[in-house]
Amino acid sequence: MRVLVATANKIAESKPGQRKLDELIENEKAEAKDKEDQREFTMNLLVGEPMRQGVNAAVHEAKLQSAHGRRFKFEDVGYNQVWIWHGANDTNAPIVMIEYLAKRLPHCTLRAFPDDTHFTMFKHLGVVLDDLFPNESRKS
Repeated sequence: MRVLVATANKIAESKPGQRKLDELIENEKAEAKDKEDQREFTMNLLVGEPMRQGVNAAVHEAKLQSAHGRRFKFEDVGYNQVWIWHGANDTNAPIVMIEYLAKRLPHCTLRAFPDDTHFTMFKHLGVVLDDLFPNESRKS
């Protein structure tokens, strides 16, 4: 996994990688004063932050996702409330699959954002916090 992270960073630092990140920034209409700072922020968001506490969780998730068959039924999930926030334009995890999952998880609320992708959900953190803590007031 460390090799994967290092490779992702090398790709991001390459000219084609920088062009792709710039395209992502432009597509999301990021209002960055400095494109290099925005590129660094985006790479940290996509690679750095998920690996901040190490690679074990990512490796475990990859093993779970590549295992044959689920080890549990979605209908057996026993939590009182399950939330899913998802970008409807996500090509990594298509919305139809997320809707399938949400219908089968008991007590599940799916909040789909029609114009968002896998990589643009971070801008909805305020909505997520409001959903999770409806009686709390957030400082602006």
